[in-house]
Amino acid sequence: DDQRVAAIRVLGALGDIQALDVLLKLTAPKKTLLGWRAPNKTAPYLAALKALAEFSDQRKAREVLVKAASSRDPEVAAAASVRPTAKSN
Repeated sequence: DDQRVAAIRVLGALGDIQALDVLLKLTAPKKTLLGWRAPNKTAPYLAALKALAEFSDQRKAREVLVKAASSRDPEVAAAASVRPTAKSN
């Protein structure tokens, strides 16, 4: 899991639109017999939510972050509430 989390953090730092697609897949709701639910809370899922903050200017990323920020799980809500750091040019 540690290597996967590190790779996810790199994706967030890249800021590339292809990285956004991967992060959206990692945080996408899962279909169950009872409907849709958020992915299981794992270290990679939490890292992907934090990395999505780097793409908060993108509508799809914002939608995922807003939904996760309203989670009853405080760790999920906190991961989705992280704001990106300023990038130097």
